[in-house]
Amino acid sequence: MALCLPQVEAAEPARVDAAGVEASRMRDRLDRLEAQLQNQGLLGLLARLEENKSDIARLRGALEEFSHQLKLVEQRQKDYYQDLDQRLKALDARQGTLAAQLAKPAEGLNLQPAGTIKPPAQAVIAPVASEAAPAQTPAGGEGMAFYEKGSTLFKRGKYSEAVTAFEQYVKDYPDSDLAANALYWLGLSYLAMEDFKQAAEAQQRLIKNFPKHDKRADAMLSLARVQARLKQNVLARETLDQLIAQYPKSKAAGTGRKLRAILD
Repeated sequence: MALCLPQVEAAEPARVDAAGVEASRMRDRLDRLEAQLQNQGLLGLLARLEENKSDIARLRGALEEFSHQLKLVEQRQKDYYQDLDQRLKALDARQGTLAAQLAKPAEGLNLQPAGTIKPPAQAVIAPVASEAAPAQTPAGGEGMAFYEKGSTLFKRGKYSEAVTAFEQYVKDYPDSDLAANALYWLGLSYLAMEDFKQAAEAQQRLIKNFPKHDKRADAMLSLARVQARLKQNVLARETLDQLIAQYPKSKAAGTGRKLRAILD
C-alpha cells in the first residue's frame, strides 16, 4: 500500500492542469461568442443608421423640391395679382373718366342768365336729362349745391373733399333722386383714394337702398372691382354673377363679363 500512494499524488496535478486548460478554452470560446454578438449588434446598428441616412437624404430632396414648387406657385400668384391689379386700375381709370364726364352739370340747366326776361309763368322748361340734372331736386337748391360741389371736386381730382360733399348730401337728402348718384361717386372717390373698404361700403349702400335705380348696375360693377382689389375673388365673382343675371344687356354687365373671365 505504501508503494501506490506516490502515484495517486502525482496524477492529481495533471488532472488539475487539464481542467485549467479546458476552462481557459471555454473562456476563449465565450469571449469569441461575445465578440461576435457585439459585432453583429454593431453591424445591425450601422445598417439601420445607413438606412436612416438614406431616408433623411430622400426627405431632404423631397423638401427641396417642395420648396422650389412653392416658390414657383407664390411667384405665379404674385404675377397674377399684379396683372389683375393693373387691369383693374386701367378699368377704374376709364370709369373715373366717364364718371367725371357724367358728373359735369348738363348745359342748359341755367336757362336764365342775369338780365334776361323771365319766361311766362305758365311756361314749363324741362331740364336736360342727365345724372347731374334729375327730375326732382331738393327744395331750396341747397342740397343741389352740395351735389354739384362734390361733382366739381371729383372732376378736379380732389377726392377727399369730394367725399365730404357727397357724404353731406347723402346725410341731408337720403331719399332724393340724386342720393344714389352721390353714393356711386362717393364710392369712386374712395376708390381713387385706395380706401377700398369705404368704397365697397358706399356701393353696397346704393345697391341695398336703391334696388330700382339705373345706377345700381354700375355700382355692382364697381363693388366687384373693389372686392377684386381686396383679393376677395369669391365675393367679386358672386357680385358679377348677380350683375350679369339682373342686368344682362347693360354696359356694366358687358364689362363685368370681361372681369369675370379675368377672375376665373
